[in-house]
Amino acid sequence: TKALEVEPQHVGLYIERGLTRANANEHEEAIADFSKALELNPEHALTYMYRGNSYSDLNKIKEAIADMDRALELDTQLALAWYNRGNIHAQIGRHRQAIDDYSRALDLEPNRISALYNRGNSYSELGQYREAIEDYTKALEAVPNDASILNNRGNAYSALGDHETGLKDFQHAIEVDPEDEVALFNRANTFHRLCEFPKAIADYDRVIQLKPDHDRALTYRGNSLLEVDKIDEALADYTQAIEVNEEALRAFNNRGTVYLNRGEVNRALEDFNSALEIYSDYIRALHNRCEAYLALGRLEDAKADCTRIVKIDPDRPRGLYDRGMIHLLQGDLYACLSDLTATLELNPEFLDALRARVDVLLEMKLVDRVIEDCGRLLDLRPREVETYHKRGRAYMLLGDFTKARDDNQSALQIDPENATTLNNLAWIYACSPEEHLRNATAALEHARKACELTNWKHEVYLDTLAAAYASNGMFDEAIEWQTKALELAEENEQSDYQTRLELYQSGQANVDEPRARSVS
Repeated sequence: TKALEVEPQHVGLYIERGLTRANANEHEEAIADFSKALELNPEHALTYMYRGNSYSDLNKIKEAIADMDRALELDTQLALAWYNRGNIHAQIGRHRQAIDDYSRALDLEPNRISALYNRGNSYSELGQYREAIEDYTKALEAVPNDASILNNRGNAYSALGDHETGLKDFQHAIEVDPEDEVALFNRANTFHRLCEFPKAIADYDRVIQLKPDHDRALTYRGNSLLEVDKIDEALADYTQAIEVNEEALRAFNNRGTVYLNRGEVNRALEDFNSALEIYSDYIRALHNRCEAYLALGRLEDAKADCTRIVKIDPDRPRGLYDRGMIHLLQGDLYACLSDLTATLELNPEFLDALRARVDVLLEMKLVDRVIEDCGRLLDLRPREVETYHKRGRAYMLLGDFTKARDDNQSALQIDPENATTLNNLAWIYACSPEEHLRNATAALEHARKACELTNWKHEVYLDTLAAAYASNGMFDEAIEWQTKALELAEENEQSDYQTRLELYQSGQANVDEPRARSVS
């Protein structure tokens, strides 16, 4: 400062004082000095870079990038400016631009370890973990014991599912510094992913000893404790995490999940609400709150949360599926069908959605679409017996009893002890309007076995048994079992059961066109 009183036009002195002020975090004063220097020498690339650094530290991003741009216009070989601009881009989440800038810096200075490390971090942020690992590995060749690089490479390996290799990096970092809480925390997380829960808990214990207010370690230890059925201890950890950090949204969410699973729905709802007050777009908490609302019978509130999930992430099929199932609970089949179809457009192999759509289409008697969806399901799960049942039912609604029989025979080959399959075949063999499909002996054999498997207590199967006896001309037995079936039948089905009872009482078998029958 005294020197500038003597030489007020000395550019170098302004730069030196600006750098001193910047190092003391006096960035406003530093910017004033750099600006004065640029008034005296507007073509000095380094000064633009220095001022850009101070703007960046003040979070004045627009001004910082403008200064870096100008520095690089004046000197394209200024590796440090490329590097610093990359840091600014990374700071605001522009990782593609950051990677480009770090790459230019490394072209000029291949041994700049911080550029390799930071470029690796940007690759990781973009999910390009293999490229990140390559950069971290090159950096570690120069500094093999750098804990930060080891930790980040370990996380990149874990993100690729290579937990064992990631574990080696965390262990290396811990060998360098046994009290490296970041490495201990990362190793604990990896042990949890590998289902080695006692080891995870031990590492979380150590992290919490080193840093008692580590809310994430408390939360994640709670998660591991849950896995070994230490529920009360897990709850205590979630509660402690909330005490040390009132915005520990994962702890609120996870504690709420425990309460929900214990049937303490209102307490769960309070925790999910707290999590969503901290971060209103927290999809996991929205999903869990939806479950709580469903448990309380608050269907409209549950549906609203699903709609919010869909709005936050339109490409997330689960939100659409859940909303569709709420529409189904409300009896709105068309809205349910719309959401299930949208779900399957996002993920054609979402099995629960495909199964649910089959059920809805059956309810709506859209049998051609049922048959199509069942075909898709069987391509994905060729041994799923229930799908053969449903497609068989659709064929019966179309009057194609041969294909209905064939589907149930396919199901029988997969599971010869399935009562529903046996019942379906018995009904076709006893009652089909197509004489070539009727087989009274097989009908009785299958019907009796279905009833044995269900302890003679399923009214639909008893109804079929009665039809099988009638098809064999054994009307006394048919009347006996139809009477029992009628006693067990739901009120809305009693009329049909009574009609068949009267048919058997008159000495006639049921050879009418069989209806599609709903068996649960």
